[in-house]
Amino acid sequence: LQGGKLGQEKFSGNFEDFLSLLEKTNYFDLVKKAIEAFVETKSFLELEQNADVILLNHMLKARYINLGIEPLFAFFWIKENNAQVIRTIMVNKLNNLEPAEIRKKIRKLYQ
Repeated sequence: LQGGKLGQEKFSGNFEDFLSLLEKTNYFDLVKKAIEAFVETKSFLELEQNADVILLNHMLKARYINLGIEPLFAFFWIKENNAQVIRTIMVNKLNNLEPAEIRKKIRKLYQ
């Protein structure tokens, strides 16, 4: 998107070039782990799960804000996250997946 921290020119080329461009950003660890998992499993599940954990940790900081929209937004996001976990479990049970496989796919819950 226009105005973001990462310019469009960083999204062309191969994985190594992309990682070297992200080395000094907040996204480096997330993207490095995601690329390693993608090369190994051909799935973006690791990226999605790590991004959800980062977002959840950010939302948990809203507990300490007394006034503002942050607690309301965090409440909505956490409820949506918990509903997504339930949805993931139910769909995987309907598809007869093993419990160990289901555990790999579920997001971290708010506690």
